[in-house]
Amino acid sequence: MNQFSCKLFYFLFLCLVLTSCREEDSKSVSTNGFVVSGQIIDSPVPDIKIQRFDGEVSTELVVEKLDQEGNFKININDAVHGIYRAQNGSQMIMFSFDGTEKEINIVGDYKVLASGEYKITGSAGSRLVQDFVQSLTKRRINAGDFNELSEDDAFPLIHDFMVFKFLPFNEDTRKVHLEAVNKAERFYPLHKQLLAHRKFIEAGDKKKNVATNNGPLKIGEAVPDITLPNQSGKVLKLSELKGKVVVIDFWASWCGPCRKYGNPHLVEMYKKYDKSKFEIMNVALERGGNNTKWISAMQKDGLVWPYNVVDHKREFSPLYGASRIPRTYLIDKEGKLVAINSKGLELERQIEKLLES
Repeated sequence: MNQFSCKLFYFLFLCLVLTSCREEDSKSVSTNGFVVSGQIIDSPVPDIKIQRFDGEVSTELVVEKLDQEGNFKININDAVHGIYRAQNGSQMIMFSFDGTEKEINIVGDYKVLASGEYKITGSAGSRLVQDFVQSLTKRRINAGDFNELSEDDAFPLIHDFMVFKFLPFNEDTRKVHLEAVNKAERFYPLHKQLLAHRKFIEAGDKKKNVATNNGPLKIGEAVPDITLPNQSGKVLKLSELKGKVVVIDFWASWCGPCRKYGNPHLVEMYKKYDKSKFEIMNVALERGGNNTKWISAMQKDGLVWPYNVVDHKREFSPLYGASRIPRTYLIDKEGKLVAINSKGLELERQIEKLLES
């Protein structure tokens, strides 16, 4: 090979090497995505997974190995706006991508990641998610927290995600769910997360409609009058309680869930609310004609209110659709049905709302 041929071969070889290097470098920085990097300190798990929340499921994008110090650097190509998470074993870190981020850096100790104790830079939205996770681990989140969050218009998709995943759906929170979806859809139409949230709301509405029309009673209509004897044989009537907010509770001495869960809460509520405005009527569906077990259960469970009656013949349970117990009905001061089978804090909120009206 002559001198010219050697120089030409070297030149072509050098071009090939440089081209290869440039192509390799181009893979480390995404032009239509972002890089997530960082360190998981003292991690017992060698892998880190990057997943994206796509509504009903999380799509796994990348699985990479941590180095010996727990460091990682992962390129996410063709990134879609939304909520992501880095999962390392049982621990996970949520972060967001809104299209402006180039590199999101996360550093934290494995043992405390779940409580939101980590350092995250490169993404203002991800810091918002971190603040929320920390709040979630320290106290109960309520609808008011989400209303405050919605005032920041910069991150509507994050706001919708938090409402969707962390705020229970009921009559009191339905408005918050709808507002979150409506606001985010103005910026991200047909986003998978928002489509799934819409389906979630529709399912909640359908469930509510089924519950409120379960049996012969309808919300907003007057309930049948109950006329049944108490333990002394005296006949008491539901209509005597007109002007008060009333909880009607169908139960029995033989019903385990009634006595373990239902009765303790009824006792708490009876102590809590003004007796001149609130009353409980317990309807016991006892078997046979003997009242011994019923009276014993009332005494043991502390059911001290006067309107304890027994329905041996199952005369009124069919009228109320109480085929399964425990089953509760909330009645307003006019004797109209407000709710069926509300539980816990939801029932208390409904009672307090009626007492204030």
